[in-house]
Amino acid sequence: MKNLRTLFSTLSLCFMLNTAVAEELSTFETELLQTQIATAKSTLNLTPEQEQEFSKALHSVAKQRQQTLKKYGISMKDENKARLNFREKNALMEDMRKLKINLLGQLDDVFTADQLRLFQEMQEKNQQVFIERLRSKIN
Repeated sequence: MKNLRTLFSTLSLCFMLNTAVAEELSTFETELLQTQIATAKSTLNLTPEQEQEFSKALHSVAKQRQQTLKKYGISMKDENKARLNFREKNALMEDMRKLKINLLGQLDDVFTADQLRLFQEMQEKNQQVFIERLRSKIN
């Protein structure tokens, strides 16, 4: 009986972990990422290796961003607004800032200094659009 409970507990834990990790990006988010990758490829003159590493880093951060938003009850897919208090809004901003730093850290090893500077300029524009979308989802 003890072994059966241990097995059940282990299987439950594995199921929860797999469910959390297996979240996929929506079609819209995937298309947006593909557009960003194509734009960066042409604007930054990326090599095939740089494009591959950039794509991997961008997808990784997008999944982390989705998990972060979910942690705060925010869904970019529907019209429902999340109710966040001041402390939660600040924590969300900090988590998003960490994701941005994480992405730039990953790309620091991939891009040249000029490419990284141009990418940061591109990201500033994208960030403003995302912030406006995010604000529309928070009450």
